[in-house]
Order: sequence, then C-alpha cells, then structure tokens
Amino acid sequence: MDNNYYETSILEESLVNKKELLKENIENYKNKLLSSYWTEINLIGYKIELFGKQKVEYPKELKTKIIEIGNKISGNIEGNKRNCFNCGVKNVSQWEKYLKEHYLCHVCCNYKRRYAKFRSEEMWFKTNKNNASKFLSFSATQAKILRLLHS
Repeated sequence: MDNNYYETSILEESLVNKKELLKENIENYKNKLLSSYWTEINLIGYKIELFGKQKVEYPKELKTKIIEIGNKISGNIEGNKRNCFNCGVKNVSQWEKYLKEHYLCHVCCNYKRRYAKFRSEEMWFKTNKNNASKFLSFSATQAKILRLLHS
C-alpha cells in the first residue's frame, strides 16, 4: 500500500512539473512572437523612412500591415495583464502571488501580511497613485512609427 502512495505522489509531482514547463514554454513563445512583431514593425518603419527620404509615396499596405501587427501585439499584452485580486489594479511594477493564478499588487500584499485582511475599498486609490507605471517602453523609431499611424 505504501508503494502505491509513493508512485502516485511521484506521478502528481511529474504532472505539476509538466504543467509548469508548459507554462514557461508558452511564455517564451509569446516573448519570441512579440520580439518578431517588433522586428517586423521596425523593418516596415525603415522602409517608410526610405520612401520618405526619396520623396516617394509609400504603399498603404505598409501602414495597414503595421496596424495589423500592432493589434496582435496589443492582444498579447492584454492577455498578459494581471489584475490585483483585491483592488483590481493592472499597471503595477511588482506582483505577489496570492492563490493559483491570482495575484496581489505589492501594496495589497503588504497590507494583507501586516493586518491579515484585505485592504478596504477606501484605501484602493493609493495603489493607483503610487504605482502608476507604463506597461511598455518604446524605442525612438517605434514611437515615430506609432505617431505615423495616428496621424
């Protein structure tokens, strides 16, 4: 009977490890995909700059392609965003794992550790003021391309 328990626990650990490995592989794939999107956008931006220097009208397909890639990127980013399980804030620099696949922002986690309860709604505004940070940073070329799109 003890052998069965031992074998079962090994199988359970193996399944957990496989799930974690799969999650890591998915994250790596998403990161590589985002990187290739940005590379493609930079190449298209370079083409647009060359057309501009040569005083040639660039094809509208390039702008359409950039918009299409931008939508894919923003879709991936939206999927990766986390919400604080307590206050619901999304743009924070530090996250703490709370439950399986649930997170707390750093402020809520510290409060929970200190007082053994969640922060009340009256205190939620502090998270937004203290931890408002940009989710993405753009290079100068990428910012220029994005400005072109919105003009």
